[in-house]
Amino acid sequence: MKKFFELLTRKDKNFLLVICLFLLAAGVFDLLFASAQKTRYYHATDRISKTKTALQTGEADLERTRDDWNKWSRTAEDMEDLKENFLYKKSNILTQARLDLEKMFRGTGIPVPSLEYEYEEFEKEKIYLVRIHFIISENYSNLRQFIHTIEIFPRFLILEKVDFLDVDASSGILKLRITLAGYYE
Repeated sequence: MKKFFELLTRKDKNFLLVICLFLLAAGVFDLLFASAQKTRYYHATDRISKTKTALQTGEADLERTRDDWNKWSRTAEDMEDLKENFLYKKSNILTQARLDLEKMFRGTGIPVPSLEYEYEEFEKEKIYLVRIHFIISENYSNLRQFIHTIEIFPRFLILEKVDFLDVDASSGILKLRITLAGYYE
């Protein structure tokens, strides 16, 4: 290698010295400035990746929130429909429930019995309940038809309880104590 350097002219040696100094300066520049820039670049890339992930998560959360909002909006509409069409009004609960029951009794041929009312209030739900108790004595066929009429009735008038008080085996007459629940606002 020494012989190789001896063959070089002074001009060639100066040229090689300049190239070596240039490479040394490039190495120092890379160590001092470019490495820091690379590190900043990798940190920025990492932050961008995390931000993209957070954005995707946020978009998914937003979509779920929109879906929930739409479901609750439909639920609110359904509740308004229920209140309007299926719940009794507080102002006329007794009259309307009595008229509905009389219509059901007449439709099944059962005489209208004496009715007892009991009230309950659900403050949190803002809904009220009236329980209607009565005793009827009828044959099985008419009672079955009456219970079916209650079950298909469009308002919230629900068959809550049926107690068998007496069964006359010879005539087939059943004596029942029935409790209906009517909901109103």
